[in-house]
Amino acid sequence: MDITQQQYIVALAEAGSVTGAARMLGVSQPAISSWLKTIEEQLGIQLVVRSKKKVILTPAGEIYLEGARRMIEIRSQTYRKITRLTGEGGGQIRITGTPNGGARIFSALFQKFRELYPTVTLQFLESYNSGSIRMVETGEADIGIGSALSVESDTLEYICTGKRELVLMVPAGFPLSYDASGLKKDEEFPTADLRAFQEVPFIMPGPEMSYYAGAKELFREAGFEPQVIFQSSNVNVIYDMVRNGNGAGILSRKLFSPLDPVSPFSFQPKFYHYSACFYRKGRELTEAETYVVNFIRNFVVGSGAY
Repeated sequence: MDITQQQYIVALAEAGSVTGAARMLGVSQPAISSWLKTIEEQLGIQLVVRSKKKVILTPAGEIYLEGARRMIEIRSQTYRKITRLTGEGGGQIRITGTPNGGARIFSALFQKFRELYPTVTLQFLESYNSGSIRMVETGEADIGIGSALSVESDTLEYICTGKRELVLMVPAGFPLSYDASGLKKDEEFPTADLRAFQEVPFIMPGPEMSYYAGAKELFREAGFEPQVIFQSSNVNVIYDMVRNGNGAGILSRKLFSPLDPVSPFSFQPKFYHYSACFYRKGRELTEAETYVVNFIRNFVVGSGAY
């Protein structure tokens, strides 16, 4: 059951460009351009509106996208049902998550899962948050481990495993910094008006991180573009850059230590993100997949791993 064409339109919608879709799927740009030209000629209608920087789905394109996502899920469900018949409960569960938090959860799950479901193979696909979402949406992965600014989605079923506040962290000696050595981790932080930090350099999250769009929106609402001197997809790197005096950053408050030369500020209203596991909406979970989802939820709630 070939779903290549369906993956093309999903990637186009997510990447917003032919170049980005090709990079996302690991295919050539001409392959997607040729497919798009052919399918539009067959249908007699445009699926996308092209510009120099991006492509936007037309109403017909949105209809095609909806059908494509359903076909991807039908393929996934069909293969799972066949696997149950031929493998006496065997098969494979593909889990995607980050090389840090996701891999830690997977390693804790692996041995216990094998004892309960010895005929089912577990596979771990490393990716940052946006990549994990794409893989689950396109059927390349079955279950994702990650985080999100919202657990409401038209395409994914999110199982929330935690809620964390994101705060502004400013190095000691920077404008408005203060002595935070007496702060406790569960104590309320002073609030900050982001506009007061317009002259401060920032260490920003990479665009593939779950809270990147939310951080950009904070600056948009504050009415200025930050002076970005460095970006990273690793929160520990961002925090190290902040505490070593390179610039301010937006990070989970759980990273703050009163032993570090860092001044934390809460936003007003507070800025949150959610840790979660997720799978395609409408997916019928097998018994083994249900065990995986419950394990992830209980592990994260119990350990705060993500």
